[in-house]
Amino acid sequence: EFIANSGSANLLNSAKYAALSTETELMNSILNNISELNNFLNNIILIENLFNSQFTKQQQKKQHDARHKYASRVVLYETKPKPISDVNSFVELLAALSVYMSNFESFLETLCKKCKQNGIKLVSNSGAMRKKIERAFYKSFYVYGAKFGDKGHTQMTDVLRCTLVFDDFADLYKCFTVIEELANADKSIGGVLRVKDRFNAPTVPFGYRDMMVNIYCPGSKVVCEIQLHHVLFYRLKHISHRMYKKARLFEDNRENLAYKYAQEHVRKNIGDKLYEMTQKDTVDDDYKHDDDDAENSSVFEKHDLDLKLKEAFEKYKGGLVKFVDKFHADGYGEADEAIGDFLQDLPLYDVIEEFEPGNKESCKDERGDLDGWGMKTGHLKKYKKMLTELKAKKAEWIKIKKKRSMSRAKIQQKQEEQKQKDEEEFHAKLAEKIAMEADEEFDSAFKSVHSSDGNTPKATATTGEPEPGSTNDEAKKPANDDDKKLEYATYRIYTAGHAAGKQPRGWGLSAWHAHGA
Repeated sequence: EFIANSGSANLLNSAKYAALSTETELMNSILNNISELNNFLNNIILIENLFNSQFTKQQQKKQHDARHKYASRVVLYETKPKPISDVNSFVELLAALSVYMSNFESFLETLCKKCKQNGIKLVSNSGAMRKKIERAFYKSFYVYGAKFGDKGHTQMTDVLRCTLVFDDFADLYKCFTVIEELANADKSIGGVLRVKDRFNAPTVPFGYRDMMVNIYCPGSKVVCEIQLHHVLFYRLKHISHRMYKKARLFEDNRENLAYKYAQEHVRKNIGDKLYEMTQKDTVDDDYKHDDDDAENSSVFEKHDLDLKLKEAFEKYKGGLVKFVDKFHADGYGEADEAIGDFLQDLPLYDVIEEFEPGNKESCKDERGDLDGWGMKTGHLKKYKKMLTELKAKKAEWIKIKKKRSMSRAKIQQKQEEQKQKDEEEFHAKLAEKIAMEADEEFDSAFKSVHSSDGNTPKATATTGEPEPGSTNDEAKKPANDDDKKLEYATYRIYTAGHAAGKQPRGWGLSAWHAHGA
């Protein structure tokens, strides 16, 4: 009924469908598989035990001392009532996220600079993040809606958030002091609204400890959340996320029914056993993709909601008039990129590429005139620039891929050519080496056989018999160049290692050569 009367029925129905699809799938994975249900309940206790084991007495003392020394004023905010966002509807809340996101980002930039100046070490900083629209819808209408009706959206304190991680409790509590100073100094914020210091609590459901600081997003009445984490717990957070995203389905007012059941019926069987890490736990892709944060994303998310750009602008024109001036002045901020994703898949993409402000006839296609979508000249300029950049990036990427592909082919071809060249050079050098060694051995053997003291008769080019009348004196005659040039014929080979007539038959030239021929 609320959706039908909201004036944004299509937008909210899309959000509802996405929210219920995700949560229903999770619920069915538990209830339709008794083994999965058993693992789920066991993991609630095992993971809680794992977190509790990290918070040793030594770490507890460090936390207690740091809080007392650097952030004694925290206690003033722990008893504050839950803050609520002052927005009229869920749709208005979504619009406010886009409008004021940049304000929150500026506040965080100032916070980080101040921390650096004060020597406060930050291990990591997520930057400004917003809750995904389907998760925000689910919490607004299904978690808080039962009690607060169509005002459930006012109860969400983390639609805008950031995560700051520290490895020292002293730095963590010093950072809170900086947050307090900045919040008090900005009149549009008006100070810290509330603090949840779960590091200081005796026990914490599910075992995960952190510190939540709520303030108004600068310039608005939208409650945002600054989360302060310690690596002691944060390094294991992705392990608990797969369990917790199912456990949060059982939230009921101020308690979690799944956690309550596990404590009453499962803990006695588990005892003090700890969750054991598996191969899957070393990869946190599941945590990154399934978390309900939508960092640098838009309220009109392409992959989460089946929205048409035209419908989005119609809702903008009809229901969000109060933000018109700021939209026209600043554009849609982070929404630009997501809407740009839409435009790349529409014929409109190429139309805007050629668009020139003032010539609205050039913007017409089967979808109609862009002027009817509520887009002003300033926005069209911004989209044209944005889409030109996107198209250039895409063209550059295609160029790079093509170049890489060609480079790989050329490299492979050069490798094959070099391999063949190397082989040819190797065999050529080997043949040259063998020939040189053979020539050297032949020259050495020849000189030995025909030395001045030699007693070897000359070979004849006849039947292989010694030439009649030959003498040792003739063998002593120096050989000239003509003597070396023998005609094709049959020769008897004389060696230095065998007596005349005693050479074995059947030897090849290499065998004779080896025996001093």
